[in-house]
Amino acid sequence: MDNLHFYSSKKSTKFLTYLPKTTCFLGACTAQNLALGIDYFSNSQIKTFSPYDTVFNAPSLLKDLEIIAFELNHHISIDTKQKVFYDEVRFWNRSESFKKVINENLQIDTCVKRAITESDLLIVSLGSVEMWSKSKHVMNRLPKNQFFNPEIKNVYLSSDDILNFSKEIMRIVHLINPDIKIQFSIPYVLLKTSEKFQNLHLATTENYRIIKDAIMELGYDYYFPEYELFKYYVEKNNHPFQEDGRHPSVKLIADVSKHIVKEINKDYLLDTPHKPFAINKVDSRGKINGKEYL
Repeated sequence: MDNLHFYSSKKSTKFLTYLPKTTCFLGACTAQNLALGIDYFSNSQIKTFSPYDTVFNAPSLLKDLEIIAFELNHHISIDTKQKVFYDEVRFWNRSESFKKVINENLQIDTCVKRAITESDLLIVSLGSVEMWSKSKHVMNRLPKNQFFNPEIKNVYLSSDDILNFSKEIMRIVHLINPDIKIQFSIPYVLLKTSEKFQNLHLATTENYRIIKDAIMELGYDYYFPEYELFKYYVEKNNHPFQEDGRHPSVKLIADVSKHIVKEINKDYLLDTPHKPFAINKVDSRGKINGKEYL
Protein backbone atom coordinates (compact mmCIF):
# COMPACT_ATOMS: atom_id res chain seq x y z
CA MET A 1 0.00 0.00 0.00
CA ASP A 2 1.63 3.25 -1.17
CA ASN A 3 -0.85 5.82 0.14
CA LEU A 4 -3.81 5.86 2.49
CA HIS A 5 -5.85 9.07 2.62
CA PHE A 6 -7.93 9.92 5.68
CA TYR A 7 -10.72 12.48 5.88
CA SER A 8 -9.75 16.03 6.78
CA SER A 9 -12.00 19.07 6.44
CA LYS A 10 -9.30 20.96 4.51
CA LYS A 11 -8.03 18.35 2.05
CA SER A 12 -11.45 16.83 1.48
CA THR A 13 -12.80 20.08 0.04
CA LYS A 14 -10.39 19.91 -2.92
CA PHE A 15 -12.33 18.61 -5.89
CA LEU A 16 -10.64 19.93 -9.05
CA THR A 17 -7.84 18.15 -10.90
CA TYR A 18 -7.28 21.00 -13.37
CA LEU A 19 -7.43 24.78 -12.83
CA PRO A 20 -8.50 26.48 -16.08
CA LYS A 21 -8.26 30.08 -17.22
CA THR A 22 -11.07 29.81 -19.76
CA THR A 23 -13.79 27.15 -19.69
CA CYS A 24 -16.47 26.13 -22.17
CA PHE A 25 -19.52 24.28 -20.83
CA LEU A 26 -21.71 22.08 -23.05
CA GLY A 27 -24.66 19.87 -22.13
CA ALA A 28 -27.21 20.05 -19.34
CA CYS A 29 -28.77 23.12 -17.71
CA THR A 30 -26.49 22.89 -14.66
CA ALA A 31 -23.52 23.41 -17.00
CA GLN A 32 -25.04 26.68 -18.21
CA ASN A 33 -25.71 27.84 -14.66
CA LEU A 34 -22.15 27.02 -13.56
CA ALA A 35 -20.81 29.07 -16.46
CA LEU A 36 -22.90 32.02 -15.24
CA GLY A 37 -21.88 31.49 -11.62
CA ILE A 38 -18.14 31.14 -12.20
CA ASP A 39 -18.12 34.24 -14.40
CA TYR A 40 -20.13 36.20 -11.81
CA PHE A 41 -18.28 35.24 -8.63
CA SER A 42 -14.86 35.66 -10.24
CA ASN A 43 -16.00 39.06 -11.56
CA SER A 44 -15.21 37.74 -15.09
CA GLN A 45 -11.58 37.03 -14.15
CA ILE A 46 -12.28 33.41 -15.07
CA LYS A 47 -13.73 33.48 -18.56
CA THR A 48 -16.56 31.06 -19.31
CA PHE A 49 -18.58 30.12 -22.37
CA SER A 50 -21.95 28.40 -22.53
CA PRO A 51 -22.72 28.82 -26.23
CA TYR A 52 -26.10 27.14 -26.45
CA ASP A 53 -29.09 25.68 -24.64
CA THR A 54 -29.55 22.23 -23.10
CA VAL A 55 -28.43 19.05 -24.86
CA PHE A 56 -29.71 16.09 -22.87
CA ASN A 57 -27.63 13.12 -24.08
CA ALA A 58 -24.26 12.17 -25.56
CA PRO A 59 -25.46 11.03 -29.03
CA SER A 60 -27.30 14.32 -29.61
CA LEU A 61 -24.28 16.35 -28.55
CA LEU A 62 -21.96 14.28 -30.75
CA LYS A 63 -24.28 14.75 -33.73
CA ASP A 64 -24.36 18.51 -33.19
CA LEU A 65 -20.57 18.78 -32.83
CA GLU A 66 -20.04 16.75 -36.03
CA ILE A 67 -22.29 19.16 -37.92
CA ILE A 68 -20.30 22.10 -36.55
CA ALA A 69 -16.84 20.61 -37.14
CA PHE A 70 -17.54 19.40 -40.69
CA GLU A 71 -19.89 22.28 -41.60
CA LEU A 72 -22.74 19.91 -42.45
CA ASN A 73 -26.41 20.81 -42.83
CA HIS A 74 -28.60 20.70 -39.75
CA HIS A 75 -31.71 18.52 -39.83
CA ILE A 76 -34.76 20.79 -39.66
CA SER A 77 -38.16 19.30 -38.80
CA ILE A 78 -41.65 20.75 -38.88
CA ASP A 79 -44.26 20.67 -36.13
CA THR A 80 -47.47 20.35 -38.13
CA LYS A 81 -49.69 21.11 -35.13
CA GLN A 82 -47.97 24.32 -34.08
CA LYS A 83 -46.91 25.10 -37.66
CA VAL A 84 -43.30 25.88 -36.81
CA PHE A 85 -39.89 24.68 -37.98
CA TYR A 86 -37.33 23.48 -35.42
CA ASP A 87 -33.86 21.97 -35.31
CA GLU A 88 -33.74 18.23 -34.56
CA VAL A 89 -31.20 18.63 -31.72
CA ARG A 90 -31.59 22.29 -30.81
CA PHE A 91 -35.28 22.06 -29.97
CA TRP A 92 -35.24 25.62 -28.59
CA ASN A 93 -34.43 26.96 -32.08
CA ARG A 94 -37.91 27.12 -33.58
CA SER A 95 -39.74 29.61 -35.76
CA GLU A 96 -42.50 29.94 -38.32
CA SER A 97 -39.71 30.94 -40.71
CA PHE A 98 -37.49 28.15 -42.07
CA LYS A 99 -34.85 30.72 -43.00
CA LYS A 100 -34.79 32.14 -39.49
CA VAL A 101 -34.06 28.69 -38.00
CA ILE A 102 -31.22 28.20 -40.52
CA ASN A 103 -29.69 31.61 -39.77
CA GLU A 104 -29.93 31.05 -36.02
CA ASN A 105 -28.16 27.71 -36.43
CA LEU A 106 -25.31 29.35 -38.32
CA GLN A 107 -24.87 31.88 -35.52
CA ILE A 108 -24.88 29.13 -32.90
CA ASP A 109 -22.31 27.13 -34.92
CA THR A 110 -20.01 30.16 -34.95
CA CYS A 111 -20.43 30.71 -31.20
CA VAL A 112 -19.68 27.06 -30.36
CA LYS A 113 -16.56 27.01 -32.56
CA ARG A 114 -15.31 30.24 -31.00
CA ALA A 115 -15.98 28.98 -27.48
CA ILE A 116 -14.08 25.73 -28.06
CA THR A 117 -11.23 27.51 -29.86
CA GLU A 118 -10.73 30.12 -27.12
CA SER A 119 -11.02 27.78 -24.11
CA ASP A 120 -8.33 25.70 -22.44
CA LEU A 121 -10.92 23.42 -20.78
CA LEU A 122 -14.15 21.95 -22.16
CA ILE A 123 -16.58 20.49 -19.62
CA VAL A 124 -19.13 18.20 -21.24
CA SER A 125 -22.18 17.31 -19.17
CA LEU A 126 -23.31 13.91 -20.44
CA GLY A 127 -26.92 14.19 -19.29
CA SER A 128 -28.99 11.01 -19.38
CA VAL A 129 -28.30 7.43 -20.52
CA GLU A 130 -32.03 6.90 -21.11
CA MET A 131 -33.38 8.55 -24.23
CA TRP A 132 -35.74 8.07 -27.13
CA SER A 133 -35.47 7.60 -30.88
CA LYS A 134 -37.86 8.03 -33.79
CA SER A 135 -37.14 6.57 -37.23
CA LYS A 136 -33.59 5.75 -36.02
CA HIS A 137 -33.02 9.40 -35.09
CA VAL A 138 -31.98 9.92 -31.45
CA MET A 139 -34.09 12.66 -29.90
CA ASN A 140 -32.59 15.35 -27.68
CA ARG A 141 -35.71 15.09 -25.51
CA LEU A 142 -39.06 13.30 -25.46
CA PRO A 143 -41.67 15.67 -26.99
CA LYS A 144 -44.49 16.45 -24.56
CA ASN A 145 -47.22 15.70 -27.10
CA GLN A 146 -45.74 12.34 -28.18
CA PHE A 147 -45.50 10.38 -24.91
CA PHE A 148 -47.50 7.47 -26.34
CA ASN A 149 -46.40 7.64 -29.96
CA PRO A 150 -45.68 4.00 -31.01
CA GLU A 151 -42.99 5.23 -33.43
CA ILE A 152 -40.90 6.49 -30.51
CA LYS A 153 -38.66 3.82 -28.99
CA ASN A 154 -36.85 3.80 -25.65
CA VAL A 155 -33.04 3.63 -25.84
CA TYR A 156 -30.94 2.82 -22.76
CA LEU A 157 -27.18 3.28 -23.11
CA SER A 158 -24.57 1.10 -21.42
CA SER A 159 -21.25 2.28 -19.98
CA ASP A 160 -19.55 0.99 -23.14
CA ASP A 161 -21.92 3.10 -25.26
CA ILE A 162 -21.16 6.20 -23.19
CA LEU A 163 -17.43 5.48 -23.39
CA ASN A 164 -17.54 5.22 -27.18
CA PHE A 165 -19.61 8.40 -27.54
CA SER A 166 -17.20 10.22 -25.21
CA LYS A 167 -14.19 9.16 -27.28
CA GLU A 168 -15.91 10.37 -30.45
CA ILE A 169 -16.80 13.68 -28.81
CA MET A 170 -13.13 14.15 -27.89
CA ARG A 171 -12.02 13.30 -31.42
CA ILE A 172 -14.41 15.82 -32.99
CA VAL A 173 -13.62 18.57 -30.46
CA HIS A 174 -9.88 18.14 -31.08
CA LEU A 175 -10.48 18.77 -34.78
CA ILE A 176 -11.65 22.24 -33.73
CA ASN A 177 -9.04 22.80 -31.00
CA PRO A 178 -6.27 20.15 -30.74
CA ASP A 179 -4.92 21.65 -27.50
CA ILE A 180 -8.09 21.86 -25.42
CA LYS A 181 -8.39 19.70 -22.30
CA ILE A 182 -11.70 17.83 -22.05
CA GLN A 183 -13.48 16.66 -18.92
CA PHE A 184 -16.88 14.99 -18.61
CA SER A 185 -19.42 15.61 -15.87
CA ILE A 186 -22.72 14.23 -14.59
CA PRO A 187 -25.53 16.67 -13.72
CA TYR A 188 -26.93 16.60 -10.20
CA VAL A 189 -30.56 16.82 -11.33
CA LEU A 190 -33.25 14.23 -10.68
CA LEU A 191 -34.36 12.73 -14.00
CA LYS A 192 -37.82 13.83 -15.09
CA THR A 193 -38.87 10.82 -17.17
CA SER A 194 -38.01 7.13 -17.28
CA GLU A 195 -39.52 4.15 -19.04
CA LYS A 196 -37.29 1.66 -17.24
CA PHE A 197 -37.75 2.85 -13.63
CA GLN A 198 -40.90 3.77 -11.73
CA ASN A 199 -38.80 5.42 -9.02
CA LEU A 200 -36.96 8.38 -10.56
CA HIS A 201 -34.50 8.49 -7.65
CA LEU A 202 -33.36 4.98 -8.61
CA ALA A 203 -33.23 6.02 -12.26
CA THR A 204 -31.00 8.97 -11.39
CA THR A 205 -28.64 6.85 -9.28
CA GLU A 206 -28.33 4.26 -12.05
CA ASN A 207 -27.73 7.05 -14.56
CA TYR A 208 -24.86 8.34 -12.42
CA ARG A 209 -23.32 4.86 -12.05
CA ILE A 210 -23.35 4.09 -15.77
CA ILE A 211 -21.85 7.43 -16.81
CA LYS A 212 -19.27 7.45 -14.00
CA ASP A 213 -18.09 3.94 -14.94
CA ALA A 214 -17.59 5.10 -18.53
CA ILE A 215 -15.63 8.22 -17.59
CA MET A 216 -13.39 6.27 -15.21
CA GLU A 217 -12.43 4.03 -18.13
CA LEU A 218 -10.95 7.16 -19.72
CA GLY A 219 -9.17 8.05 -16.48
CA TYR A 220 -9.73 10.22 -13.42
CA ASP A 221 -8.26 13.30 -15.13
CA TYR A 222 -11.17 13.22 -17.59
CA TYR A 223 -13.74 13.63 -14.81
CA PHE A 224 -15.12 16.96 -13.64
CA PRO A 225 -16.82 16.25 -10.27
CA GLU A 226 -19.96 18.31 -10.82
CA TYR A 227 -22.20 15.67 -9.23
CA GLU A 228 -20.05 15.36 -6.12
CA LEU A 229 -19.70 19.14 -5.71
CA PHE A 230 -23.46 19.59 -5.83
CA LYS A 231 -24.00 16.69 -3.42
CA TYR A 232 -21.47 18.24 -1.01
CA TYR A 233 -23.38 21.54 -0.93
CA VAL A 234 -26.88 20.03 -1.00
CA GLU A 235 -26.09 18.59 2.43
CA LYS A 236 -25.12 22.07 3.69
CA ASN A 237 -27.97 24.00 2.07
CA ASN A 238 -31.39 24.78 3.57
CA HIS A 239 -32.86 25.55 0.14
CA PRO A 240 -31.05 23.32 -2.39
CA PHE A 241 -33.80 22.95 -5.02
CA GLN A 242 -36.35 25.04 -6.85
CA GLU A 243 -40.13 24.58 -6.83
CA ASP A 244 -40.06 21.44 -8.99
CA GLY A 245 -37.82 19.65 -6.48
CA ARG A 246 -35.33 18.77 -9.23
CA HIS A 247 -33.45 21.83 -10.44
CA PRO A 248 -30.77 23.41 -8.20
CA SER A 249 -31.69 26.67 -6.49
CA VAL A 250 -29.79 29.88 -7.12
CA LYS A 251 -28.23 29.47 -3.64
CA LEU A 252 -26.93 26.00 -4.52
CA ILE A 253 -25.55 27.19 -7.87
CA ALA A 254 -23.88 30.10 -6.07
CA ASP A 255 -22.27 27.83 -3.45
CA VAL A 256 -20.84 25.44 -6.05
CA SER A 257 -19.69 28.28 -8.32
CA LYS A 258 -17.91 30.05 -5.45
CA HIS A 259 -16.22 26.80 -4.48
CA ILE A 260 -14.84 26.35 -8.01
CA VAL A 261 -13.64 29.97 -8.13
CA LYS A 262 -11.98 29.55 -4.72
CA GLU A 263 -10.04 26.48 -5.85
CA ILE A 264 -8.83 28.30 -8.97
CA ASN A 265 -7.93 31.57 -7.21
CA LYS A 266 -9.54 32.57 -3.92
CA ASP A 267 -8.57 36.23 -4.43
CA TYR A 268 -11.08 36.45 -7.29
CA LEU A 269 -13.90 36.18 -4.73
CA LEU A 270 -12.92 39.50 -3.14
CA ASP A 271 -14.35 41.58 -5.97
CA THR A 272 -17.94 40.41 -6.52
CA PRO A 273 -20.17 42.52 -8.81
CA HIS A 274 -22.82 44.74 -7.20
CA LYS A 275 -25.65 43.48 -9.42
CA PRO A 276 -27.51 40.44 -8.01
CA PHE A 277 -26.74 36.94 -9.27
CA ALA A 278 -29.64 35.19 -11.00
CA ILE A 279 -30.46 31.98 -12.88
CA ASN A 280 -33.56 30.78 -14.71
CA LYS A 281 -36.43 30.09 -12.32
CA VAL A 282 -38.60 27.02 -12.94
CA ASP A 283 -42.13 26.31 -11.75
CA SER A 284 -43.47 23.08 -10.22
CA ARG A 285 -43.45 21.43 -13.68
CA GLY A 286 -39.87 22.44 -14.45
CA LYS A 287 -40.90 25.12 -16.94
CA ILE A 288 -38.83 28.32 -17.03
CA ASN A 289 -40.77 31.12 -15.37
CA GLY A 290 -38.65 34.25 -14.93
CA LYS A 291 -35.49 34.56 -12.82
CA GLU A 292 -34.50 33.39 -9.35
CA TYR A 293 -32.25 35.91 -7.59
CA LEU A 294 -29.71 35.29 -4.86
